[in-house]
Amino acid sequence: MTSADTLYNLILYSYSEGGYDSIAAADGFSKHGIKPVQVLAGGSTIKMRSWMPLGFMRTYAAGKLNAFAQINVALVGLGMSNSAPGVANYNTGQTFLNPAFIDTVLKMVTDLGAPSTLNPSAYFGYLQQNQNHSAFFTVPFVISDDLTQFFANALLEEDFDPCVNNSTGAIALNVDKICEALDDNDLTDIVLNADYAIELCHSSEDELVAFENVPDASLLKYEVIGSHAAASFPCSAKLFAGTTLKKPEIRRPEWSKSSKSKKTKTHKTRRPEWSKSSKSKKTKTPKRSI
Repeated sequence: MTSADTLYNLILYSYSEGGYDSIAAADGFSKHGIKPVQVLAGGSTIKMRSWMPLGFMRTYAAGKLNAFAQINVALVGLGMSNSAPGVANYNTGQTFLNPAFIDTVLKMVTDLGAPSTLNPSAYFGYLQQNQNHSAFFTVPFVISDDLTQFFANALLEEDFDPCVNNSTGAIALNVDKICEALDDNDLTDIVLNADYAIELCHSSEDELVAFENVPDASLLKYEVIGSHAAASFPCSAKLFAGTTLKKPEIRRPEWSKSSKSKKTKTHKTRRPEWSKSSKSKKTKTPKRSI
């Protein structure tokens, strides 16, 4: 598929981190000549450079960042914590997560024996009882001290894009490379400049992905209430309510348009001449003589 009109009913949807992935995937498709019709994203982290960490910090300061939310923070920050090459802060000594338990988080996400997170009580019980994971609950906040200080200062000063506005402070606190990694993963410009429809749904009470992640009010199709988890269902229902999903049509190549399908005649198999005269005879089963 190399043309924008090859597949023209591409619709992407997901919620939370999946919503982020949907927006990023749509951008990737568009760059390769496959233009999406629509992107539907709920509760999505769009402003990675600013309101992703600022939102975490604000919720933590308010005492509302529960253990489940901390795990989500850990999963978001793990990729920028020396766990994978290719990001701007890799092997620089700057990590998003507190270095004291990066290994603990890695063990948690690779533990195939852990219960599903769809059953939080069972999952947390397992983590607390397993000595490989229990250290997760001993650190008050999962984000590194330097990064915590940087974004806490920004909140106090009402600077809502400190990686851009306070590059000097980022260098002083040794978080400039983390800022660069966050900026590389920020979707704000992609969402604002997309030439295809992007519709967002977000809860104004979202404690995990701050409402400020919505980059422009015109893109917010639905504003709901409730926690991040609770908003998942109404956002999904509302976004899909007015969307008609059509079967994708794939463009036929030019040469196939001129060719007409012909019905294939079914030919009867000719019986050889000798078989016409031969008739099947019933074979009698001889009686057994005693």
